[in-house]
Amino acid sequence: KMFSTPDLKDKYQKKVFQGFESMKSFGNIDSFFGQIKTVTCHDDNSKVKEILGTSGKGKVLVINSNSVTHAAMIGDEIAQRAIDNEWSGVFIAGYVRDAELIKQMNLGILALGSTTTKTNKNNKGFFGEDVIFGGVILSEGSWFYADKNGWLVSKDRLEID
Repeated sequence: KMFSTPDLKDKYQKKVFQGFESMKSFGNIDSFFGQIKTVTCHDDNSKVKEILGTSGKGKVLVINSNSVTHAAMIGDEIAQRAIDNEWSGVFIAGYVRDAELIKQMNLGILALGSTTTKTNKNNKGFFGEDVIFGGVILSEGSWFYADKNGWLVSKDRLEID
């Protein structure tokens, strides 16, 4: 389904919250939406890999990397895992790697930027915690909408035409 975040913002002014952090699109899909699942991890993407190995139909994974800039939360292998398990998209308050490969992958991926290094793998991190980022609270169960204009969060699913 097609939608426009400016149209959603106009139509649901009181219901949607606009993210004030400008994100870069890394996947092949620029427009995506879904119900939020969250993971918080610092320099360790074990939990990201774990959750993207589960069914994600109609869901968007929000990753809080606690502003780690030296390591990537997702690369091409984990992105493929998300595709295989039907995730709508991934929103990363952090970084990706393998940018040239994930640009060709059929997945919505928004992140702050890209880097060369992978994270440690110590199975550390938390599922389901609120992520506060870009002036918005991204809570598990809320809805996430993104396109080339920006990103929005709503407590309720929005009707899209």
